[in-house]
Amino acid sequence: MAKPLLIRRIDLLVHPFCGYASANSGGLLYTKAQAAELLSIFESHIDEAGRDKSRLLLLTPSPVQSKSQRQLYGKLVSHARKRLGKRFGFFWQDNRNLFKDCNGIGYKTLEDFLTAQKSRIDRLSVKTRGLGEYATACVLYSLLELNRQIGMPDPIPYRNRQNTVLARKSVDVEFKPWELKELMKTAAGRKLLKNKGLAYAESKRGAANMFAFRIGKSINHFKQRKTRTRL
Repeated sequence: MAKPLLIRRIDLLVHPFCGYASANSGGLLYTKAQAAELLSIFESHIDEAGRDKSRLLLLTPSPVQSKSQRQLYGKLVSHARKRLGKRFGFFWQDNRNLFKDCNGIGYKTLEDFLTAQKSRIDRLSVKTRGLGEYATACVLYSLLELNRQIGMPDPIPYRNRQNTVLARKSVDVEFKPWELKELMKTAAGRKLLKNKGLAYAESKRGAANMFAFRIGKSINHFKQRKTRTRL
């Protein structure tokens, strides 16, 4: 009997395109062109995961989607199924199951899901990386919950090297992924990017400490870095 595949990294893509809406619906947070660029960023990340057989990608869908959001979401899921196969699934609460495989079959626990996929993890060494929308809100919260399902010693992102949020591939109040290249082209842009990075660092510190307090861990464990934070 073949040994279960050891998953060394789990990527969690949270609420893709939740900030996009059609121009006539009101509340437009980014344009159709920017949404297409975001789709490209997410698909490139899926391709990257597809090349590494030790990686699993889970997706947490937005709870409510407009027609335009569903179209982008459908393209993303189709791409993930094609590139990752059994190494793709879903993570969100639907009353009965926390996890679903690429075909929509539900499982109550991560262990049940992995066993069905003939995979396994080492909770002390597996790494988790979150991306999506918004970096210091839903991405952080969903990654925290996934880390708790894994049973990590310290499940709070940003506080250790086992788990973190990929800011460059996420949307947040302080920045958008499609802004980064443009900002790097000029001195004024780089200065603005530095300020955005500092604001993001402060935001993620506050979010991490809030969750530390919520689950009964010391908030003083998360220290401010003296070096400049990069997005």
